[in-house]
Amino acid sequence: MKKKDRSVSFILNWILFAFFFFVLFVNSYAQAVEPQALSKSKKEEIYEIEAQGYKYKYEAVPFEAETIFYRGKVTIRGPDNTVRHEEIMPFQPGMCNGFPPISKLPVKSSAVYEMLMVDPKKEMSLAILCGSISGRHQTMKIFLNTPVSLKSTSLHFGDTKPNLSDVDGDGFYEAKVYRRVLLDYAGYSLVSYLSIYKLYIDDNMFGFIPTFGQKIANMYFDYYLWLKNSSTRENFNDRVGPILAALLSTQNRDKICAGIEVLRANGITIKELEAWKERLRGLGYPDFDLSICKEGLK
Repeated sequence: MKKKDRSVSFILNWILFAFFFFVLFVNSYAQAVEPQALSKSKKEEIYEIEAQGYKYKYEAVPFEAETIFYRGKVTIRGPDNTVRHEEIMPFQPGMCNGFPPISKLPVKSSAVYEMLMVDPKKEMSLAILCGSISGRHQTMKIFLNTPVSLKSTSLHFGDTKPNLSDVDGDGFYEAKVYRRVLLDYAGYSLVSYLSIYKLYIDDNMFGFIPTFGQKIANMYFDYYLWLKNSSTRENFNDRVGPILAALLSTQNRDKICAGIEVLRANGITIKELEAWKERLRGLGYPDFDLSICKEGLK
């Protein structure tokens, strides 16, 4: 009986021993194959587009000697196929929350054609690249070939879904960005602030600038309404800054004064409102004379 038990024990130990080495072999093989597979898939990430006779190529390249971390390489060739521009960017193609890694949009503003002295019949196009270091670091880079030079600019979206459209119909493109801001007294905000950037183009400038006012007031006001309607007694104080920023960005007296009444009804003092207004000015948001809102400041 004891002999039989020893035989069973031997067999069981042998099976466990063999299984252990099998697991080690599979794990080692997977570790050896995975970087190669990843490297191959990244090498296949090459995106190309043509705009105004220029060819744009955006591809993933290894970060130094690593094959599991990638950056993005941009190569721009002219009509004669010579390289006009080449650079390595920190963000690899894709991972832009549904926005294409490379695309193009027409320049629609007649004022731009006039300023740059370009025949409106010769369509100018923006070449748009979008990539990311990770899902929370999405960045858009835009190129424009003008008669004088090849211009470029970029906008960091953070974890906002990248977007670009002519919101107010003036021929210039806008982008909505929601981001947490650094407050001098409390570190980074818990709630995101909305900024709308306009891609401005003239003979001296090509870049994104914050934009406010009546033409896009509804976009800021919609965010204010969402903040107000989703707030609770517990989280309202964390939303005062983003709420006031959205209101001031509308530059609409009626909307701002109605919002001030809401803030006052939730216990925010006049002194606190004035302090927040000064902080927001430091963050680049527009000013507003709160004394105009007599009802809200009682």
